[in-house]
Amino acid sequence: FFASGDIFDACPEPENGHYWSAHFGSSWMYHAPNTATKVFNAFLRDTTDIADKVFSTQGISGVITTIRSTNAFIATNILEINTVSKFGYVTVDSYPERSTTDSTIAAQAHVQELDAIERKWLLPIVIGEIGYSNAIPVDDIQQQKVLQAELTALSRLHYLAGMNYWVGPGSGDAGGCTYIITKSYNNWSLRPAAHALSDFYKAKQS
Repeated sequence: FFASGDIFDACPEPENGHYWSAHFGSSWMYHAPNTATKVFNAFLRDTTDIADKVFSTQGISGVITTIRSTNAFIATNILEINTVSKFGYVTVDSYPERSTTDSTIAAQAHVQELDAIERKWLLPIVIGEIGYSNAIPVDDIQQQKVLQAELTALSRLHYLAGMNYWVGPGSGDAGGCTYIITKSYNNWSLRPAAHALSDFYKAKQS
């Protein structure tokens, strides 16, 4: 399934695992660094080492195992220098706009969140997930307007090394209203925001 250049995240969103609260309590991530956060960081590093070893034993090289997606709080407050230095990137699931429908506020929230992470670690940032809206229902026009503003703002960030758009399969019941392809009867069609997203990636590739 994997070849050189692919990305393999051994445990995406590891902070959501039951293990941490079961072993260290529900407040394990607060007052860092502590025993729990040190174990958490060691887990991230170790799973990358294990994945690299397994790929190597299968004769597969060049698979990227250092894109490890967490939420912004973890990326800012819980990761350790040894962890981010090993990975070379900070990967974050970024939904700071929450329930806002104001395109300017949404774009500013993304930039402020990512700027804070970059200032702390001085490393390239990969957005593991982005999508609008992941919190409230939005119509086609509102989605396009906000997403276009966000992508325009993100395109100016020199440290942004990659981005994945997160989307459910075509309805508000499948992961918020981030979906950019909608189904009507037996046909699928693009929502207007899909074109803004396509243009963003085309510009990055040129």
